[in-house]
Amino acid sequence: VSRLLHHLKTISGRLALEALESSSNAAAAVGLGVVTAWLQKNKKLRQAVLVPVDIYPRLFLQDGLGKSERGERRCDLMLVSLKRNIVDATFIEVKWRRGRVPLEELAQNMVLQMEGSAQAMKNRFFNEHRVDGALQRSYLANVLRFYFERSRRYNLFDPDSESSFLEHVTRLEKTGLDFRPSYEGYIVSLDSEPRKPLLLDNAKVVVLTARDFESDGELFSTLAHSVSGQSWTDITAIKEQHDPDVIQVEISEVEDVEVRTETQSLQHDKHSVTTGIEEKSSIDVQNQVDTSEVVIPLGEALGERVDWNPGVKGSPHLFVLGIPGQGKSWTVTRILSELERQNVPALVLDFHGQFAESQGVFMKAVQPSVLDAAKGLPFSPFECSREGGQGGWMANALAVAEIFAYVAGLGEMQKDIVYTSVRDAYKARGFDDDSDDATTQILEYPTLKDVLKRIELHEQTRHVANVAARCRPLLEMDLFRPIEQPADLLSLVRSGLVIDLHNLFAETLQMAAGAFVLRKLYKDMFRWGYAKRLRLAIVLDEAHRLAKDVTLPKLMKEGRKFGISVIVASQGMGDFHPDVLSNAGTKVIFRVNYPESRKVSGFIRGRQGQDLSERIEQLTIGSAYVQTPEMMYGSVVKMYPLEE
Repeated sequence: VSRLLHHLKTISGRLALEALESSSNAAAAVGLGVVTAWLQKNKKLRQAVLVPVDIYPRLFLQDGLGKSERGERRCDLMLVSLKRNIVDATFIEVKWRRGRVPLEELAQNMVLQMEGSAQAMKNRFFNEHRVDGALQRSYLANVLRFYFERSRRYNLFDPDSESSFLEHVTRLEKTGLDFRPSYEGYIVSLDSEPRKPLLLDNAKVVVLTARDFESDGELFSTLAHSVSGQSWTDITAIKEQHDPDVIQVEISEVEDVEVRTETQSLQHDKHSVTTGIEEKSSIDVQNQVDTSEVVIPLGEALGERVDWNPGVKGSPHLFVLGIPGQGKSWTVTRILSELERQNVPALVLDFHGQFAESQGVFMKAVQPSVLDAAKGLPFSPFECSREGGQGGWMANALAVAEIFAYVAGLGEMQKDIVYTSVRDAYKARGFDDDSDDATTQILEYPTLKDVLKRIELHEQTRHVANVAARCRPLLEMDLFRPIEQPADLLSLVRSGLVIDLHNLFAETLQMAAGAFVLRKLYKDMFRWGYAKRLRLAIVLDEAHRLAKDVTLPKLMKEGRKFGISVIVASQGMGDFHPDVLSNAGTKVIFRVNYPESRKVSGFIRGRQGQDLSERIEQLTIGSAYVQTPEMMYGSVVKMYPLEE
């Protein structure tokens, strides 16, 4: 306990005395002590000074006089560092974990307190329209000098940075300073398991547990003892271990600096560290990292790494949107490289040939197999399982007709011509619902020529025009060259597979090839069985070409339990089936322009009152709005660059 009181005294002797004298304030004060220990442990006090906000309630009043307004929201601490013409202020709110307040609600309230303090700070000290601005900043400089001396007294401040900090303090009275607020909330929950910080747009909330202090033996022992049953209200029992007179001297020093700056005594309000926070919630569980799963680092937000955790639990799918030149391609390439390092093969549908380029970054890093679609896909579009169901011949006849319909732009009557032609071609080869398994095993699949002849026949007899003309390129261009033993794509993709579509001279052929590959995967996956870990990632670059594909939504809905993750990259939402984007648990949105920005902003959850579409329009190159299933809100993430 003495260790915690030491950390409290480095902030304020008043807080340490409160912890000794008042059991009602003990938990709140100790929470501040734990956070101060954390800041010191992470070297955040080496070039910045820590100011306890409630010691200086007038810091956040417009005129610096009178009492705080009832209901005014203030945070607990302010960490200030100074650079040339820049004032960096991190506003810190601390909560002690107790009760059943929902975690999300608590985090939102913490952010409101921090943002309110920052706005009040800006209005008083960094408002260029205030005629007394220099005088106000002079008062702020005196407060910072006092806490700088306290920091130096406890050997917290880096000696090499002292002269620079003091020099910047003397320049605080000048105008044109850049005030840069940031927000960090801390939830002290000693008996919890360590977890990732919660990111709430431009703020983060860190959950501190006893295990976060294992490297500090004395402090860890104290915190661990508290978890085992000691109440912090018993802290007054060790009051005799400290000299209250010494602490009282420190309090008088605090009062002196207030008298010098405003010639009025301090008014100390009730400490604002509140209790609350629920027992383990679903969000808590989501934030715990499962080391057995695949973990793909995406980038950093507010100094914290943001990961994508695709697995068979939850949604393993991801979409990347953005205009050209913002970082989509390098992000997808990084993800593919990370997947390969973690033994997850990828099948890439490459419409531009960039992933199949022999000297490209992806090819050098992963060395996948490349299949040139212009030389023919190694399977028949009419492959089907010998049983009924999703992979049966009747289901496949309908799926082929749907693919032809959207690729060739067919109407309903024209699509029915294709369906009946494929169905009849199957029947002519002996496929029938009444056939036994032994008979079905020896049957041959229809050919493209079989289907084309039947389309021409049905077109004439039913007087439906232009079906053969629109389907002919798909049936006569040798898009498929089946091998004797039908290939299972999972076996072909063991070390990664790029299907290069860019050599196909017509976009309709590229779309058809991509669509039939997805259909092939969908049929094959039912033979793989359920998976305990991700086994395959399907990557669709320039995926808007397959926006209307009928198989893609099915793969995303049903593929998870078979270990399939789908990564969709596109310049915009286009005409995507709603299920494609809604089934993606992780969203990465680079800059897009109006009006597309309004559409895509609906897939990112923002805090109330935020105009996400405007922020998306202003994203810089290499930065993206990201939201994973573990994040309550989307955050701007600086995406990791490619490793050349």
